[in-house]
Amino acid sequence: MLLNARKSGDLPVAGLWGACGSGKTALAWNVISSNKELRNSFPHDPLWITLGGDPSDALSRLQELIGSISGRTQDFQAPIEAVKALFRLLKHRRSLVVIDDLWKKDLALWDYIVDRKNCAWLVTTHDYHAIPQEIAREGKIKIECMERDEPLSLLAMDFPRSAHADESLVRGMASRLYDWPLLLKQANRALLDRVSGTGYALQRALEFLGDRLEKSGLAAIDEEQVITTSITANVKRARESDSLRYTELAMFPEGAKLSQAPIAKLWSATAQLDESAA
Repeated sequence: MLLNARKSGDLPVAGLWGACGSGKTALAWNVISSNKELRNSFPHDPLWITLGGDPSDALSRLQELIGSISGRTQDFQAPIEAVKALFRLLKHRRSLVVIDDLWKKDLALWDYIVDRKNCAWLVTTHDYHAIPQEIAREGKIKIECMERDEPLSLLAMDFPRSAHADESLVRGMASRLYDWPLLLKQANRALLDRVSGTGYALQRALEFLGDRLEKSGLAAIDEEQVITTSITANVKRARESDSLRYTELAMFPEGAKLSQAPIAKLWSATAQLDESAA
């Protein structure tokens, strides 16, 4: 899409959107690292800007990126000042620029994109409405659920072909993690650490991780709070009433397998929702 737009003279902008943890960032990185034609179409190295909805984090990351391009440290008071400085630097630069984890409230910062046709832009976001209009018209790609074998590939990523484990064990682990890319990626990291640190075979590492998940839940693969941050972001972007319904589920025991009936009964009492609405 980016290459075709560039060849036709259109604004080379594409957007990836989907739920937090759906694999947007990993897909964007894979597109850049694996597509030699895309990389070779720009004389300068790709630029990566991760936002994440926190203005202070966005400002520090923008300042770091600007410093790496200009070769000097600059301090800005607000993200908009840094964005303007960045676009001045990009005026005569041809690069692929990734804006990762764009939030709707930050959208106004990027109005300048339409005037920067010398660069190609790839935007990732969890919020469809955060996609700039120039992308939303024809350049957006929704990240859907993974195909049947994709969770297995993600869970076993970076392991040598010789690494072996029972497929039922691997598939059971993927299912236990709801085939959610973020959880699979965290589990993959834990497995790699276990194998490299202890010499365990993949089969034994999977069994060990299964025991840890049984005892500690998702905390077993969330030492850096990546999963917690992602879930929190999803809850924050929901309507206040929906967020409240979600937090009410904490009354049920951890790990309990719930049918719709008890949840509907709870929400009928707390929010007067009928079963169809629940």
